[in-house]
Amino acid sequence: MSTRDLTPKDVAGSSHVATAERAIAAMRQAPRRALAQCKGCRELADAASRASGAGDRGREEMEERCGVVAAVLRAMRGHPDAAAVQAQACRALTGMTGAAANRPRAAALGALEAVVAAMRAHAASQEVQHAGCEALWNIAFSNAPNQRGVQARAVEH
Repeated sequence: MSTRDLTPKDVAGSSHVATAERAIAAMRQAPRRALAQCKGCRELADAASRASGAGDRGREEMEERCGVVAAVLRAMRGHPDAAAVQAQACRALTGMTGAAANRPRAAALGALEAVVAAMRAHAASQEVQHAGCEALWNIAFSNAPNQRGVQARAVEH
């Protein structure tokens, strides 16, 4: 495909992928720095939000090409005591699971458990509680297995 054949959706999708690639590369360079993980998750959340303008395909492409959900979960698991990381990570998960195809993958990678753990660890943080609720909603939306997973974890805790 030549650049003359690109549609506005193609260009928009590729910019979101490029943003995700840059953010994940920065996160990989500084896995122990909470600030770098927080910033990376924020950039991923913002990219997913912008990608939603192209419909589900932009967020699906970000996940397929970059593994955004896995990167976000690494940040959450690496910095469980950092409320800012947890909140931004939940925002990123919310954005990514706005695409229906990303919901089963997020659940399979442990997103439900990670979000519940963040909400439990930061019960006094309104930001984490709000972002966590949005993430759980999106992960479970129109996905019966994920809905059962949320219900099981709600009863469990």
